[in-house]
Amino acid sequence: VGPRAFDADLIHLSPSGEDGLGRFMAQAATGFDPRLRTGAFWDVADAHWASAAIAACAAEGAVSGYSNGSYHATAGSHRFTVTRAQWLNMLWRHAGATTGHPPAPWSDVPRWIEQAAAWAWASGTARGYPDGTLRPTVPPSRAAAASTLHRLNGSPPTDALPPHGLVDVPAWAEKAVRWAVAVGVMTGYRDGTFRPYEPVTREQASVFLHRSGAVPAGPDAGAGQTVPPSTTAPATAPTSTIAPPPGPPSTPLPSTPSTSPATSPADSR
Repeated sequence: VGPRAFDADLIHLSPSGEDGLGRFMAQAATGFDPRLRTGAFWDVADAHWASAAIAACAAEGAVSGYSNGSYHATAGSHRFTVTRAQWLNMLWRHAGATTGHPPAPWSDVPRWIEQAAAWAWASGTARGYPDGTLRPTVPPSRAAAASTLHRLNGSPPTDALPPHGLVDVPAWAEKAVRWAVAVGVMTGYRDGTFRPYEPVTREQASVFLHRSGAVPAGPDAGAGQTVPPSTTAPATAPTSTIAPPPGPPSTPLPSTPSTSPATSPADSR
């Protein structure tokens, strides 16, 4: 039900905790009402700001939910983030789930995303860190997501695109953010910031990927054997099937990701 949910005794809910629990109960009640939800996940009602994108990504096999029938979009006031491994797997499935690529050189690739990692390395969609790691359990940042989606779409040139007008975009993500904003994949916040190191949530991940649309046109696109999008991950994979844009090699993610914004999710689409 969100941070600071309990009083000091860690037993009784604080006012914010009570509010979060109330939101979660209302969300559950809405989700189980067939008049208000036509999608596959009980925690994503039709009125949810990301419902169309989540449904589209689920239909193509890029994402799946959890064993309890939820997508983990939100739980009351709590917003779930994706991991880099989940985000990488999501990108791979969206791009056609091709196999037959040489193994990725990263030293910490989980077994359940080995094929996704191999594709990401071969196609140039994802880059690791200077120490040879992928850091699969770290949430991808908004700037890293923009960079990976830009590469997923073939790294189109940005010189002719209009400026994004955001005040806090790091130099290493400038071209990717400029592209993402210009084509409508991502936007900034109402205060003119992009908040580049904020972690990407599960709902945002589906929206960003759905909006990016195109499959990469790089030299390895379509190479290898195509696996149907509905093919499930290996049994060793976690119940969630999404995943990572690695941050640029020269700029690792902060060790402590920033907290979710107090503003509406729709404000950071």
